[in-house]
Amino acid sequence: MIAKMKLGEKGQVVIPKIFRENYNLSPGDTIFFEDKKDHIEIRKKESNILKVAEKIRKYGEEYRHQTAQEIKKEYKDYLSKR
Repeated sequence: MIAKMKLGEKGQVVIPKIFRENYNLSPGDTIFFEDKKDHIEIRKKESNILKVAEKIRKYGEEYRHQTAQEIKKEYKDYLSKR
C-alpha cells in the first residue's frame, strides 16, 4: 500500500490512519527513521524489542518456554521498576 502525504512547515508528516491501525502506532510511540540511500525506512521501536525477545527465547535456556510477547512484557515490567 502506498500513501501520499505532504510535509508540513515544521517537517512533520501525518501517518495515515490505515498504517497507524495496521502497525499499532499510538501517540507517544518512538519511531526510528533510517536512511536507505534511495528511500527512508520508518520503524516502531517495539519491533527491535520483539527481535531481541525472540533471540532470548531461542537461545536462552531459562526463557525457552516463554513467547516473545511474554518476554517483552517481563522486560517492560522490569524497566518500569527501575
